[in-house]
Amino acid sequence: MDVCEATFGEIDIVCPGAGIFEPPQSAFWYPPGSLQSSDSVMESRYRIVDVNFVHPIRMTQLAISHFLKSAARVEQKKKKHILLVTSIAGHMPVFVAPLYSSTKHGVSALVQSLAPLDDGSNIRVVGVAPGITATPIWFESEDDKKALVNETVDEWVSPEDVAIVMLALVERDFIAKNLEDIDQDGGTIRIQGGTILEVSKSVRSISIFNDPGPVGRPGNTLGNMAQAEESILQMLSHSVTEN
Repeated sequence: MDVCEATFGEIDIVCPGAGIFEPPQSAFWYPPGSLQSSDSVMESRYRIVDVNFVHPIRMTQLAISHFLKSAARVEQKKKKHILLVTSIAGHMPVFVAPLYSSTKHGVSALVQSLAPLDDGSNIRVVGVAPGITATPIWFESEDDKKALVNETVDEWVSPEDVAIVMLALVERDFIAKNLEDIDQDGGTIRIQGGTILEVSKSVRSISIFNDPGPVGRPGNTLGNMAQAEESILQMLSHSVTEN
């Protein structure tokens, strides 16, 4: 961060956005020691957990430390932002990708846990939870994740809409629910420390308690999920039979 600041000036936003969607090399249903897995049987760790959860945890720690030191050097207390990328999978169970879902649950909990930093330290930690977004994570996966999508009933979320919401999270205090109005000032959804915005075909603030979850809204559905779940159950059944 010191190098970045020396090159580009003061750092206002940190967004550790790397993530992987349960590839066969690091997946719950292909445990360490299986043919597909590259996770070591000698280590109690998984690459997907390191990338999706450990990485944002550590980057958040580094960002907070840097922001606090920076604030001590300047008189003007400018709001700093840490934007973490979670997912609708972090607010629902996902049988076909339980490690991915678990890591995203963790990221969401991290965002909400750090809410007091907004008022206490002038550091706003927020999150974005995209729906089924048309990115390479679907189209270039080795195990054909795109097969989960039923193109006749499911709707893709555009990366541009997600990007607009991400920008709003670090620039504004309110945002509209309708994507058509997203560029306009104001809105009914308040943005503050701990806010997580779900982006499907509309925008929704995720509640800490009694949240209804993402299931069923356009941009959040996977029409072929039941078939994928059945395939895993059959794979497990065949594995037991063969052993």
